[in-house]
Amino acid sequence: MTAKHVGAGVKSVKVRTKSNGSLTATLVAEHPSVDLTLYRIYAKGLPSLPVSGTLVTSGQKLLTVVHADGFGTVKDGMVDRASITTSSPAAPWKFDCSIDAEHGDSGGPIVNESGQLAGIIVQFASVNVKIGSVWDNVDGCDAVNVAHPVVAEWLKQYL
Repeated sequence: MTAKHVGAGVKSVKVRTKSNGSLTATLVAEHPSVDLTLYRIYAKGLPSLPVSGTLVTSGQKLLTVVHADGFGTVKDGMVDRASITTSSPAAPWKFDCSIDAEHGDSGGPIVNESGQLAGIIVQFASVNVKIGSVWDNVDGCDAVNVAHPVVAEWLKQYL
């Protein structure tokens, strides 16, 4: 699973493995209204993350691993807004979090403390976080909540 704007309609992509090999991922579906694309790799024994069935909540801790440096860097953060309904148009399946995303992080997974896929990064953004008793604006990201009904119902067709 990745952001639709990352896949941009590409029918297949090469995925690098830990052992420096590669596998082909084939396009399964693009969500009609959410920035999500689903690819499938036909191979046995690959690790995968379970998809969370629980909506993210404000203050929840999250992790991601980004590979912009080619090695993999763990970043953490917290959910700021669990649903973005004030945007125009409203996107209640998106959430803000304080994971400091950068160019190239779009489409990456966000994992909850139980090791489940909770979201997919779709863009970097400025978000509010409470540090002690003071609110501050920090670099973060918007992500798609994979447990939101609009997304979860779509995923059920393919997983």
